[in-house]
Order: sequence, then structure tokens, then C-alpha cells
Amino acid sequence: MCDDRFSRRLHIAVILFFVCIAVIAARTLYIGFWAREKYLTESEQISVRNITIPAHRGMILDKNGKKLVWTGHRFELWCTLRAGKAFSRRWKKALKETFPERNFQELTDWSIPLCLELRSDEIAKLAPLIRTGCPLKIRTVRRRMKRRSDVVDRLAGDMRNGSGISGWELEYDHILKGKNGRAKVVVDRRQNWLHGSFELIENPVHGKDITLTVDIEAEEEKEKNK
Repeated sequence: MCDDRFSRRLHIAVILFFVCIAVIAARTLYIGFWAREKYLTESEQISVRNITIPAHRGMILDKNGKKLVWTGHRFELWCTLRAGKAFSRRWKKALKETFPERNFQELTDWSIPLCLELRSDEIAKLAPLIRTGCPLKIRTVRRRMKRRSDVVDRLAGDMRNGSGISGWELEYDHILKGKNGRAKVVVDRRQNWLHGSFELIENPVHGKDITLTVDIEAEEEKEKNK
């Protein structure tokens, strides 16, 4: 009696084993053959990113070649922690010891930079911290810069989303703006670019410089004598 019961259980176990093997084999065949293209397409959509290569905006010069408006760069300090995660005491202390003269913003809101403008000597000091795992990154940001002058402030105008909206920036926008390029890269689960994955799709067309008929020093002198 016991042998019959054991035999039935053994038969059931063997049948279940072969059913599991058949299901796994069928699933493997389905993924590897019938659904292969579908999963390849989905994986590409997850890992491939299309990126914009910004075109360099042209400069605005006066008649003597003096720069009035141009594109410069600044370096911002950002935290790489996810929202809601706290900056550890260890890293707070390390940051304070590295930059005792800096009053960084409270280390709680990761949607804004901790520092809007880093000096070159500060970037050098930050490098060892970042290499040892401190959750910080340095981001390069382009910004439009102007000659320190009331005349330029009044006439140069402003920009929004890469286009001029007033003053010289708007008047000569079609020449200064250029056209952005395009590329694609493969990223890992942390959204870091994989080495060698960069593929250029379209080169950027940089904007051209504009030389005005204005003599800025003469205009500034007039402004002083008013």
C-alpha cells in the first residue's frame, strides 16, 4: 500500500518536473525566436538616448571688435542623491572641511544646485571627494554674458530657451542662433554613457558673429556725460 502511494507521488513529481521543463523550453523558444525583435526593440528604447548637441551662439561685437555679448561657461555643483535621501554626516563634514569659507545651501533639496559658480581651484579640491564616492557632480552650464555697461544692458536684450526675445538678441537671432545637432548614446542603469556608444546623427551648425556699427566706448562716454 505504501509502495503504491509512493509510486503515485513519484509519478506526479516526475510529470510536474517535465511539465516545468516544457514550459521553460517553450518560453525560451518564444523569447529567443518569435518575440526576439520585440524585446530587442524594447531594450533599445530603454538604453538608447537621443541627445541634443547645442549650437554655439554667435558673439555681438562693436565696430572696433570689442565683445559686447558672448557665450561663456560656468561650473555648478549638484548632488547625485535621489529625492528624499539624506546627505550623510560624513560627507557634510568632508565638504565643510574642504570649503570652510563656502556657505553651501542646505543639503536637502536636490532639484537645485548646491553652488551656482565654482572656481577652478574649488573644482580641483572637489575631484578627490568625488573619486572617493561623495554624491556630488560638477555640471558645465552655458550662459550668455554681457560687457559691464549700462549701454549694453539697455540694448543687448534677453534670451529665453536659446532664442532672443528682445534687443539685439532678438533683432539678429536668425544669424546668432545656428542649429543644434543630434546624436544618440547607450546608457547604463544609472544613466551614464557607455564608452564608445556615442553616434553622431547630425552636426550642429554654429551661429555667426555680428559686428555692429556702434562704438561702445564712445557710447559709454556719452552716457557718463548725460
